[in-house]
Amino acid sequence: LGSSDSVDTDITNNKGDYDMWVVNITNAGSIVWQKNFGGSEIDLGYSIAPTSDGNFIVTGDTRSTDQDVSTALGNADVWAAKISATGTIIWEKSYGGSQFESARSITPMSNGFYAICASSRSNNVNVTANFGVNDAWMLIIDNEGSLLFEKNMGGSGLDFAEGIIETSDQKIVVVGNTDSSDINFAQNKGGKDAFFIKIK
Repeated sequence: LGSSDSVDTDITNNKGDYDMWVVNITNAGSIVWQKNFGGSEIDLGYSIAPTSDGNFIVTGDTRSTDQDVSTALGNADVWAAKISATGTIIWEKSYGGSQFESARSITPMSNGFYAICASSRSNNVNVTANFGVNDAWMLIIDNEGSLLFEKNMGGSGLDFAEGIIETSDQKIVVVGNTDSSDINFAQNKGGKDAFFIKIK
């Protein structure tokens, strides 16, 4: 999974400025199939996770309001799409609020759900709170893309979530960076710190 704004060579179906681009390759690196996902605006892919039924969920962000993107919530939304093993969209969903959201990582959970880490500037629609300029944001979706849980983390500064995993004791760990020195990040060691949060 990645992003592309090309219209030639290996790219056969550009949809707009930038598309999510998924490439299925052999062990030797030959392309089996490749697909573009998104709309006429900027759509960026950052993370992909296998599903228990042999498909995949891709996630990133979208600024589009057309083609593969059925719902626009704000300036940019977290966008997730479940695709088949041959690259056909099974479902797609947007998450966020009226401002700017972007997902960076998705991980399967042992209970069959999926945890996504993102960043958010909103405090409406799917986002219930905002502590400052930009918060780390974590959400959990089910196999159909329904939003089950969301939580923002941060302070009054810039907080970005970059990675997420489930631990062996079924907790969620989110990592990222922050320049806040209040609320969830009361201790700041410099201009920008790494953070590590474990969520029950």
